Amino acid sequence: MNSVIVKTRRLGGGFGGKEGIFTYSCIAALACQKLGKPISCMLDSSDDMMYSGKRHEAFLEGDMYLNKDTLKIAFMDIKAYIDGGYASDLSPSVLERLLYHLDNAYKYGASRFVGKVCKTNGRSNTAFRGFGAP
Repeated sequence: MNSVIVKTRRLGGGFGGKEGIFTYSCIAALACQKLGKPISCMLDSSDDMMYSGKRHEAFLEGDMYLNKDTLKIAFMDIKAYIDGGYASDLSPSVLERLLYHLDNAYKYGASRFVGKVCKTNGRSNTAFRGFGAP
């Protein structure tokens, strides 16, 4: 462990898909171990964009119940599903944020918000600026 040296270029701005699964470092570590010598792994921008996680696709379904006298929202029952891809990454946090923001700026009596991260055969999706809220 004490002989491992990792050098990386500056990663860019404060937001974006730079945290979570460290696929490239794992690939580099495996190649280094297999070849028995230091290696360098740097993807060009188009490959990086192809492999990097994007925003989660989401599907929401539910019911809204109105007070028949005031026509104000009395209860909301919402189920949210997000596409996590092949690995969890930050999907649980993204889903949590989505659920926290479902009521938006409205005030009403009660609600039930339930969510699931769906494992699919696509790339692992990840968090971005304001994830879940927009």
